[in-house]
Amino acid sequence: MNTTDWKCFTIDELFIVSLTKGDIKADRIDDGSTPLVSSGETNNGIVKYITSFGDGIAKIFNGNTITLDMFGNAYYQPNDFFAVGHGRVNILIPKFKNNQYISIFLVCLINKEKYRFSYGRSVYSSVAEKIRLKLPIRNNGNPDWQWIEDYVKRNLVPKLPDKSKSVWEKCFESKPLSNNKLKLNTKEWKWFRVGTLFGNDKGTIQKCKCNSATELLQDGTDIAYIGAKKSDNGIMRYVQMEKTLVTKGNCMLFIGDGQGSVGFTLYQPKDFIGSTTLFAGYNEHLNQYNAMFLIGVLDLERYRYSYGRKYKPSETRVKLPAIKNAQGEYEPDWQWMEDYIKGLPYSGCL
Repeated sequence: MNTTDWKCFTIDELFIVSLTKGDIKADRIDDGSTPLVSSGETNNGIVKYITSFGDGIAKIFNGNTITLDMFGNAYYQPNDFFAVGHGRVNILIPKFKNNQYISIFLVCLINKEKYRFSYGRSVYSSVAEKIRLKLPIRNNGNPDWQWIEDYVKRNLVPKLPDKSKSVWEKCFESKPLSNNKLKLNTKEWKWFRVGTLFGNDKGTIQKCKCNSATELLQDGTDIAYIGAKKSDNGIMRYVQMEKTLVTKGNCMLFIGDGQGSVGFTLYQPKDFIGSTTLFAGYNEHLNQYNAMFLIGVLDLERYRYSYGRKYKPSETRVKLPAIKNAQGEYEPDWQWMEDYIKGLPYSGCL
């Protein structure tokens, strides 16, 4: 990619920058299927799925749009959505014929500018409008949108995992894996220590092994290197195989240290190389479905930790659905957690 002849465009040359009216409160709106977007580094900025009626004040925005929150996090929103007001989510409405391929290219460029922003310098609309993006151009000086689309299709999409490709190509099933829709009732749940869930005779907790990715790893395509971050499922880059540093997959991954992500949890289905700031937890009952349930619950405890207070799985408690075993003792109801996730829309995409 040679950017020498590319040209800079400000966001307001490419988009109309808009904000929502009013301020939807997620806990006051009924559940539904319409995304509610706020500021954040996870889940495409979506904090909840709500009814399509919203709160009767906020505007519903058309999909095929980019959102840019107050901290500089940019996401492509394929479907119609609402946005909160307090998160100052800028909605970038394209002035050109947009699609998912062009959007992902632009999102990557916008996110490259994220380092410029923080709590002290938020991305207000006036700031968002003047962010500059360098793009390939046609002979008339306008952005070469076809080149961008072709580049993404040719160089990025083929490298995606099969299930991700199906999402891009919109060849996926939105129906749940199971028609058994379970309801959450935490009153009957029981408290468990994470160290007990993953540290008894049915499982273990291991510290990951790579203490210096710069010195020990070479770029490649063999295996993922996972670091202390929540986004992209922790993947920092792909590297050459180094067998002595590999951690086995099908595990919960606890981010024990690292500014910005300490206390978050991930699920890693495949073998990987992990930073020594991570702990891998194993249990014979764990699978991709109940792992998603656990991540949702465990991440609610994340507020307790920071760069100055490291995450210790052995000391963390979590409340989970439970069932009595043959000895009359409570243990997590792994099957119920799996069944709950399988009853959710799009569970077949996991």
